[in-house]
This record gives sequence, C-alpha cells and structure tokens, in this order.
Amino acid sequence: MVGGDARHRLAAQARLADRFGTTHYVMVEPEDCNAVLDNGSLVLLVRQIDGRFTAIPNPNQALTGDD
Repeated sequence: MVGGDARHRLAAQARLADRFGTTHYVMVEPEDCNAVLDNGSLVLLVRQIDGRFTAIPNPNQALTGDD
C-alpha cells in the first residue's frame, strides 16, 4: 500500500509484508513515467533500481496479499 502520491522522480513510501509477516517499508515510483500511484493504492512491485522500486497499479484482485 502506497503512503502518499508517487510520481516519476518523486518516490513515496510503500508498506509490504514478507512471507513471514514482517513489515517492510520501501520507496516506490511508478513504472510508467506519466503515471501517478495514489495514496492508499495497492501496487505490484516491478523492479528495483538503486534502492528504490518501480511499481504498477495492482492488476489482479487476487494479488492483495490478504490471506
């Protein structure tokens, strides 16, 4: 889940949990330089570049991570 609006070259913090339930915070930017990842949106991490991640909006409701 994104905390704040993320834009190209303006990363926002995102929260995720790994398979052990540990919460991690990473910086994300949209994969598409013209896109905006809105505050509170669910995203899919696409790749890591220099300690930051690029992401796309969650394309599939089954990928929410809620068990």
